Amino acid sequence: MTLKRSDYPQTTADYSSLLDEGGFESMTSSLLHETSSKWSSKTVSIDQSSILFDVSTSSESSIESTNTSDGAKVSWVWIPIAWTLSQYIQLIFAIAGIVGNFLVMAVLFKRRAKSRSTDTLIGGLAGADFITSILIIPVPVASSVPTSFLGELYCRIVSTAILLWSSITASTYLLMSISVERYIAVVFPLYFNRNFNRRRVSMFIVLVWVMSVISVLFGFIVKTVDDETHTCELDYHYPTGQVIIAYYWFSLRMVIPCLTMVITQILIARELSKQASLFSHVSRTGGRAGGTPSFHIVARERVIQMMFIVIAIYIICWSPNQIAYLGFNLGWVPASFNHSSLQKVLVFLGFLNSCANPIIYAARFPEFRAAVKEMITCTSEKNAPLFEKIDMKSSETMNNQPIANNV
Repeated sequence: MTLKRSDYPQTTADYSSLLDEGGFESMTSSLLHETSSKWSSKTVSIDQSSILFDVSTSSESSIESTNTSDGAKVSWVWIPIAWTLSQYIQLIFAIAGIVGNFLVMAVLFKRRAKSRSTDTLIGGLAGADFITSILIIPVPVASSVPTSFLGELYCRIVSTAILLWSSITASTYLLMSISVERYIAVVFPLYFNRNFNRRRVSMFIVLVWVMSVISVLFGFIVKTVDDETHTCELDYHYPTGQVIIAYYWFSLRMVIPCLTMVITQILIARELSKQASLFSHVSRTGGRAGGTPSFHIVARERVIQMMFIVIAIYIICWSPNQIAYLGFNLGWVPASFNHSSLQKVLVFLGFLNSCANPIIYAARFPEFRAAVKEMITCTSEKNAPLFEKIDMKSSETMNNQPIANNV
C-alpha cells in the first residue's frame, strides 16, 4: 500500500479508521521510505552563512504559531543562543570591531573638511567593518519556518546573511581600492592630484556597496523554504550550480582582491625603489638634500608597511575559511568539518579581520592615537587630513627637489 500526500490522515477519525483496517504499518513504512529517499537524494552542500556561523543548539525553544494559506498550522521554532565559549569569543570580536571602527569613523568624520581620497577610503573601509561587526553578534536562528511570505523572506535574506556578506565584500574591495589608490598616487602623482577628490571617491564607495549587494544576490535565488521539512534549504536548480557558486565565491573573495593587492604592492615597492635611487642621485650631484626625510623614505615607511600589514592580515584571516568553503563544496573536505572545532577556529579568524584594522592604525600611526585622544578629551581644534598628511608634506618635498640634468 503506497500512500499519496493527499491520503495522509487529517483527523482523529481517520487515524482510527487506519488502525481498524490494519493500514498503520503500511502508512509508517511508506513515510519512512519517502523520508529516506528524500534525504539520500540530496547533495551535501554548504552555503556562506553556514561556513561562517556556528549555530548552537539548546533544548529550549520559543514557538510562535502562524497559519498558512491552506489552513494548516505551521510554527516558527527558534533555537536560542547557547552561551558557550565560542559564542563569547564571537561577541568579544563583535564589540571590539564596533568600538574600534567607530573611533576610526569618528576621527575621520571630524576632519572630513580637509580629507581627500585616502582618508575617505579608509573611512569607508571602517564603515563596512563596523556594519560587519554589528552583524556577527550572535542571535537566535529559526529551525522551523512556515511556508509563507515571511518565511521566504527569512530564508532568502536572513538565513543567507545577505547583509553580512555584502558588508564583508564591500570591505574587501574597499581594501583593494586603497591599494590601487596608493599605486596611482606613487606612480602617477599628477593624474592622482587632478582626479582623486573626496566627492568622486565617495561616489566610488557607494558604487562598491551597490556591486557588493548585487554580487551576493544568488543566495536570494537559490535558498527557499522546503515545503516538507519547513527549513531553509538550498536549491541550485541544476547539478553544477553548487560547484559554479563555490568557484564564483572563491574568485570574488580571494583570487581577484588578493592578486590585485599583492601585484599593486609589488609595483609600488618597485617604483619607490626607482624614485629613491633617483633622489639619491640628485642629492649626490648637488641638489638640495634638505634636513627632512624625502618623499620616498616617508612613503616607504608609512604607507607601504601599513598596507602590507593590512593586506597580510586580510589574507591570513580569510584564506583558510574560503579555501575550506571551496573544498567543502567540491567534496575535498568531509561533511564532518561543518560545525567542527576546526571550522570554529576558521570562523573566528574571519571575524578577527573586522576588528584588526583599527589596531593596525593605532600601532603604525602616532597621529591616529593622538587624534583619538584629542577627540575624547575635546582638546584639539585641528581640521587637517590624518592618513594623507604625510602624502601632502611629501608632495611638497618632492616638488621642491631639482631634477638631474642627465635624467
